Amino acid sequence: MFAFQPFLFVGNSSVIFIAMRRLRNRSRRELQDIIDNKPPEPRITIAKTPVIAFWCFCGLCFFYSVFNFRDVIADPKLPLLLAALSGLVGVLLVKSRENYFYAFVGCASLVIAIPLFINIAFADRNTTTLKLEIVEKHRGSYKSGPYVDVVYQGREISFGFTNMKEIQAASYVILKVSEGLLGYYVIRDYKLSRR
Repeated sequence: MFAFQPFLFVGNSSVIFIAMRRLRNRSRRELQDIIDNKPPEPRITIAKTPVIAFWCFCGLCFFYSVFNFRDVIADPKLPLLLAALSGLVGVLLVKSRENYFYAFVGCASLVIAIPLFINIAFADRNTTTLKLEIVEKHRGSYKSGPYVDVVYQGREISFGFTNMKEIQAASYVILKVSEGLLGYYVIRDYKLSRR
């Protein structure tokens, strides 16, 4: 046991020397924690909590808008333009360059998700049935299944299905939609029809 003491002493002193060289401005308590291999204590202050909550809300808005944008029949040009402008405003408000991407995506997601949520959540309970003619049928690829294209109010909309035989036999897509609070139709259900 005495034969290994100089080795342990040299090992500990080199760790102390490296830690002291790297952390000259840190306190003794932090230095002792590094020597004892304790993780540093998180430094989240009360002032940062609203900022963290805001970014978490922006992340939820991003995923909400990604998963629910296809359920609304609307021209995407205006929402995407407003999202880009609000994203640029968010970038101008952020101080560090590392957070530009998060500021852009977060602010853009807010502008899309909040009106989208209002339109879907406060939609009319009565549904309207629309019968739209199939313009084009696609077999799909290894990433996506078969789908059909229909045209409604000058906008091409795609609907995915699982069975290609049903798509080949169908001529129409029957949509059940309800009008949202902001005036955009919300797709409740869709199915194929021969006639």
